[in-house]
Amino acid sequence: TVAGLLAVVVLGAFDYAVDARFSFLLLYLGSLLIVADRAGRRAGALVAVAGATAWSLGQTGGAAPPPAMLFHAWNSLTVLVLLLVINYLFARWRDAVAQEYAHSWTDPVSGVGNTRYFLRMVESEIGRARRHGRPFAIAHIDVDQLQGVNDRVGRMAGDTLLGLLGRTLGRGIRQSDAVARLGGDEFALLLSETDAEGAEAAVRRLLTTLA
Repeated sequence: TVAGLLAVVVLGAFDYAVDARFSFLLLYLGSLLIVADRAGRRAGALVAVAGATAWSLGQTGGAAPPPAMLFHAWNSLTVLVLLLVINYLFARWRDAVAQEYAHSWTDPVSGVGNTRYFLRMVESEIGRARRHGRPFAIAHIDVDQLQGVNDRVGRMAGDTLLGLLGRTLGRGIRQSDAVARLGGDEFALLLSETDAEGAEAAVRRLLTTLA
């Protein structure tokens, strides 16, 4: 944010010294987008205000504002609103992209990874196991009578149950492990560097917690 504001100040000083017939609005916009991308919406809004102010001063050409002060004020306000709107739209676009990326790896109902995420993690674990000769385990979990829950109290309650199950499994594994919902009532666990005995003990603890 500080670097972006400094860039706007330098640009504003240059704009102030140059002939007012030249407009550097695109450069202000570039500074805004860089700051908004790296520091977020609030920092972008701050740079938008600073950029609009610098642009307004730069349009005086280093002298007193033109006689038509009303037009100058209107144009300055227009630039300010334009930069703020662009900052807002850019932030919304970034949020949408981040959300779509998160959903591409996350099951929206349970909140844990989806099948694509799980296969990616398994592929990575297989490569590590081949390199270092360490074991790993995969556990499959099937939720009994989920359809009965949906039929008795509604699908929303069933989704709530799946969410609770996902959170419980996520809290019950190590950071190096992975949990995913494969679809329907099926979940899977990837237990890194875990042999059969360790996997059985881990799953037994999880089942006790779930029960």
